[in-house]
Amino acid sequence: MQIIANWMNGQYLRNHIKTGCREAEEVKAAVAYAGNVPELFEECKKSGTKLTYWGRMDSSIPISLGILKNFLKSSSANYSCNLVFGYLHSKVIWWVGYGAYIGSANLTDRAWNSNMEVGTFYPHEEILENNLEQDLNDIFTATQEHSKPLTEEIYNYIERHQKKQERRRKTNMALDNDFDNNFQSFHAQFPTNVTPKTVTEKRKNKFLDEWNATLQQLRQLAKRISTSDNLPPWLTQEVPAGALVDQFLHAYYYILVREGSRYPYQELHAENCTDIDAAVDKVISWWRTEQTAPSSEAETLFENAPIVKDLCSPDKILFLTEEEFCRMISKVHAFMNHARRMELSIYGVTSELEQLSFDERLPILTKWLYGQRTPSGNSPLELIYYILYGGDIDSVPERLFVATHDENEKIPHLGISALGELIGWAMPNQYPPRNGRTSKALHALGYNVTIHSV
Repeated sequence: MQIIANWMNGQYLRNHIKTGCREAEEVKAAVAYAGNVPELFEECKKSGTKLTYWGRMDSSIPISLGILKNFLKSSSANYSCNLVFGYLHSKVIWWVGYGAYIGSANLTDRAWNSNMEVGTFYPHEEILENNLEQDLNDIFTATQEHSKPLTEEIYNYIERHQKKQERRRKTNMALDNDFDNNFQSFHAQFPTNVTPKTVTEKRKNKFLDEWNATLQQLRQLAKRISTSDNLPPWLTQEVPAGALVDQFLHAYYYILVREGSRYPYQELHAENCTDIDAAVDKVISWWRTEQTAPSSEAETLFENAPIVKDLCSPDKILFLTEEEFCRMISKVHAFMNHARRMELSIYGVTSELEQLSFDERLPILTKWLYGQRTPSGNSPLELIYYILYGGDIDSVPERLFVATHDENEKIPHLGISALGELIGWAMPNQYPPRNGRTSKALHALGYNVTIHSV
């Protein structure tokens, strides 16, 4: 955690802009006031990082016309502006996968350089450790629900209003009332009796609706690619359809979506969302002609998946040794991808061991994870057993929600992405594996899915 207080402590938010915009999966900013063209917006454009901005709208014109015009001039679906009438006063910027700022600074030169502003920057790892990711998602979801997208019509009205203001420098209540009345439809009715229980229930229902809908999309896609006509020569129909669709998406993401070090799945979504079937057909045509696995799909399907399935069986999972747990978790792509980004200090690696390769550090990491416990006292093995076998099979998604959202049942760094994938390898006939990469690949094909980064 870092206190950002400009000249008062020598820490400026601008120091995070370039690195944040380059490393983030996307940038979300709910900041009431914005003037000039903020450096944050420019860096997002330069780096090609998706930016979604929510700003305040009222008769004082909190966002400069230049900013609004820039959003309208942009032809990119990755650069969008939404307006909240009157109520928005937050200053939150989330570089997803890099860190988040919560404080007092608006998007103005003075706020970022010379004002007496105070805020806190949370690195990505601390967001995960303190379970802030869901809260951030909730904040931006609620903001989106009470916003309207910027349109030419709204811009034109604001521009006319500003011209009137310039002619009438003195306060003119009638003019302001006219502005407010014109946007009565923007007014929101905010709940006043929300409790933590109702918030949790709302989160659960929203999660299950999205998760189950995406599972069904994966199952439908699996049916298409598992027919004999669509199987490439190196595959047989004995491979479970759920595992097959995961590796189909794996190959698509790492071979066709990838451009050097970039994965422009947002841009591809904008291209494909109007005709998902055509996008899928195009990828299937490529997939079925591949004479060998495009990357590591054969190893995953024929070597790694059977190992995970065997070790996750109900008669084994609770009794895995530390070595067996390491063997199992190292086959989960989402966990390994997350582990590579974890700070060494989290699992106790001393400075003397920092020079070790990731493969050399892996036993240290898995030993640390093996010894973790939920606040209620459950081990990782007990948590996995609960998700897979703690009730009827149709309720696995509900138990996944509990294991990743209930503060008493969570284990740090075992999140939705890793556990969703693990479920799929343990139960490939019922649940296709789903991790962050699965969701990004589906999104690139045009599907509207939530991307869980951990």
